[in-house]
Amino acid sequence: MDPLSLCASAITLIGLATKTVKVLNEYNMAVKGAPAEVEMLIEELKLLTRILGDIEKAYTSKATEGTGAHENNETLANTISACQKYLLETLRMLEESGMVPSAASDRATIPAKEPKNRFKYFKRMMYPLKREEIQRSLAVVRDYKASLALALSAEDR
Repeated sequence: MDPLSLCASAITLIGLATKTVKVLNEYNMAVKGAPAEVEMLIEELKLLTRILGDIEKAYTSKATEGTGAHENNETLANTISACQKYLLETLRMLEESGMVPSAASDRATIPAKEPKNRFKYFKRMMYPLKREEIQRSLAVVRDYKASLALALSAEDR
């Protein structure tokens, strides 16, 4: 994969990670007694975003210089792609639980007119994420983060 395509993939993943962080922050603020792992997952996603930013910068300069056609590119591309799929699945799960707006709207709103709808909204939000799911997500994001950091450091050599 060429360096420019890797940059585009990294930027796409930065957008997904940022959206996931936003949703998890809202979840953390809205749900009383949310598992502490949510905050750790948010921090790991922020670190993942920084690593992806470093990848984007490194490969932008390689694209400008006309270098960067290494066998490491394919590994990096596959890792980014797998991470994208995982974050899309996570966002889909959050959407099904009512935490993320559907594709039709840009942001979730609490219905203001009917108190019944408001109650249903918060009832759905109560615990859409189980501690085990969050711990699994935390481990997966850490693995992707480590893989991307390793690939980036190998690329710098």
